[in-house]
Order: sequence, then C-alpha cells, then structure tokens
Amino acid sequence: MYTNLNDFHPIADGHNLNTDVFRRAIATVSAQGGGILYVPPGRYLSGSICLENNVLLYLSVGAELIASPNYNDFSAGVSEVAAEGSYYGFIFAKGKQNVGLLGQGKINGNAPAYNAEIADELGYRKPDAERPRTVIFEECRDVVIEDISIIDSPMWTLHMVSCEYGRISNVKVKNSFKYTNTDAIDLDGCRHFIVSGCQLRTADDGVCLKTSRKAARMDQACEDILVENCLIHSHSSALKIGTESFNDFKNIKFSNCIISDSNRGLALVSRDGGDIRNVSFDNISIETKFTAPCHWGKADSIYITAKRRQAARPCGVIKHITMSNITIRSEGAINLHAEQAGLIKDIRLFNVSQAQLGHHHPDRGTYDVRPPCNPHQSDNSGMDNAYTILEGQTRPWGVWLYPNGLPAVFAHNICKTEIRLESCYFTQQEGSNWNPEKVVFVHDGDTT
Repeated sequence: MYTNLNDFHPIADGHNLNTDVFRRAIATVSAQGGGILYVPPGRYLSGSICLENNVLLYLSVGAELIASPNYNDFSAGVSEVAAEGSYYGFIFAKGKQNVGLLGQGKINGNAPAYNAEIADELGYRKPDAERPRTVIFEECRDVVIEDISIIDSPMWTLHMVSCEYGRISNVKVKNSFKYTNTDAIDLDGCRHFIVSGCQLRTADDGVCLKTSRKAARMDQACEDILVENCLIHSHSSALKIGTESFNDFKNIKFSNCIISDSNRGLALVSRDGGDIRNVSFDNISIETKFTAPCHWGKADSIYITAKRRQAARPCGVIKHITMSNITIRSEGAINLHAEQAGLIKDIRLFNVSQAQLGHHHPDRGTYDVRPPCNPHQSDNSGMDNAYTILEGQTRPWGVWLYPNGLPAVFAHNICKTEIRLESCYFTQQEGSNWNPEKVVFVHDGDTT
C-alpha cells in the first residue's frame, strides 16, 4: 500500500509544524494494514513522528524533515532509556515490527537550536539540559534504514535500543563538529544487525555498540553484529564497543572500513560489568589525530580498556579479540589499559602496520582512560568527573603521562602472554621525542 503525505495537506515551508499531519497519515497507513508513506519534496517542520507496525517512511529526493526547536514537541516519542538525561526522540518507534526509513531525502536534527553558540576553553559547546535524539527505534524487530541522509543531529543520531534483525545501509550522517554527544549510529543491546556502506561524519562516536542500563525485559547482550564497508570521520571513536557496558558483547565483526581524521580509531571499553568477547576487526585503514580537549582520547589508533566506572561495580573482561590487516597513520599510539591483570586477554594483532607522525600538540605524550573512577572525589564516577581537574594538577583525572615518552604500543597491567603481535610493523617519524621502547609493558604502578 502506498500513501502520499500530500493527501493530508502538510505545510512544507520549514516553519509550520506538521506533527499532527504525520500522526494522521501514519494512523491511516497503519489502519490499512501497513505500507509506505511517501513524503514528497518540501521542508517539513515537526515534533515526534511515531511509526506503527508495518509502516515505512519514504523520503523522496528534496524532502527534508526538520526537528522542532521546542523539546516539548517530542513528548509523543518517549524512550525508556535516557541519553544524557534526555528521553525524547524525533523519529520514533517502540515495540514495532517491520518499520523503517527509506529514500533519498534528508532528516535535519536542528542541532543549533539545542547547543550554545560559543565554545568554552576546552572546545565544548554546552548543550541544553534536554535535547532530542534524531531517530529512536526501541524494542523493534525487522528494522530497515536505507539510503537516507541525516544532518545536524542535536544528540545521538540513530539509536537502536534492544532491537533485533535490522539493517542500516547506505546512510549518510553529516553532523557538525561543533557539538558533542552526536554519535552517528548506536546499537544498544541489539541482535542480528548489519551496518553497511554508510558514510559517517560526526563529533562523537561513528558506529558505537552499547549495552546501557535498562529495564530487565529490555536488558540483553549486544551480539551477532556486522559492520562493513563504512567511511567514518569522527572526533571521538570511529568504531567502538562501550562505554556503556552493563551487559555483554559477543560475536561482532568490523571489516573493510576507512577511518579518517579521527580522534580514536578502534575502541573497546569495558566499564560497567559486561564482558566483550569474540570480536574481530579486519581490513581497516585508520588515520588519527589530536582534536579538542573536550573529546576523550589522545589520537589513539587502537584503544582497549577495562576499568571500573564506579567503585562498587567491577568492570567486565575483554577477551578473544583479533585485529588483522590494519593500516595506521597516527599522532598517538596503540593503548591497552586494565585496572588489574587478567581483565584483558587473548588479544591478537596480525599484519598491523602503524606509522606514527611527529606532532607538537600540548597533549602529546599523554594517554586518556576517561571516564575513570576517581578515589579522590566524593562522587567518584560519572560524566562530570571526566573533566575534573584536582587542585595542584593540570590535567583531568584519567589523563596521564606515558613514562619516558610516546611508544608505539602501551600496555598497562596486561601480561605479555596475553598479547600476540604477529607480523606487526611500527615506524616513527624521525626527530620526535619517542619512548626508547616501541612496545612498553607497565604493571601495578602509578604511571602518571
């Protein structure tokens, strides 16, 4: 069944709200048993657009959905999972089957309406206390998002929560580098998903797998995921598992991706008790460089870390990880950090070639393990703690100095027998202050 939005008399001028138009149109398509709602060319300002079972939204060439600048206009699209204290979504589906977004049109998240115009000394533009995620599909099954473009998301862009059997393909995300927390694709406790052929440009994570804190019925591992053939430009981590890790991650493959001008390339981050296991990265090209201090990371090409976020909650174990056929140009290093031995094990790097570039950035020679657990703070965890600078210190807690300069590989509290470097090649630009050892192992000491 095919239905044209024009049958419901929208005002496609980019100024008048069309929330009720979309509500009526989707209800009509749903009452007919489902089908495609065709959105013709035009600029459609709207609050929450909530999909029903068997409804696909098709955005034609020249069609642009624009998120309202008023957060309260999204009250119909309420997620059970908070994102930085916000719950509302622009394009929303909850507990639905056979839903999706198709076509060559565009979704505009209207990020400037939800962020400060002026950046602080760390390069951070303070967001509003509440801002919508651009797309939230929660507890959905048989999801397809294909060919659309999304620009200027004010918060996470595509947030899939506890969904199963999904495909995100040939999607373009172009978010402003001015605004943080604008992850391009988040698979949060999802199963059986494919992300393929996407072009992602964002100030935060590119493709991020999470298992955030959620109700028991929604709490499941993130597993059986394939991410392939993507181009990613990120000021945070381009391909990431974590930081939210309240449940496990397993059977995940990343392949044939190009990462350019990013703050971090590949990141595995266990903080909240969930294990990360059986993960492979193959045929990845990585280019990393320093970005603004508000972003976590110090141009790490590869970052693997198991450290608790909260003193009372142990982190999980990271194991059975393979990284093969990886080509790197980096201003940083390969970093592996565990709060104690035995948390990171069976890591294999095969045919990894890393060329490190000399750079005079003021943070060169430091590594970053935020968000940390800070024993010196009364509230020793949380987002604010990641930017706390204690009296007498010059760096936030969790940003430390490498001993004796920047190495190629730095491993903290990890046994040599747990890391296999096979056919790996590390070169460093002449004339820079490098660590005399290319591969450095440090155990049980304060490396600050």
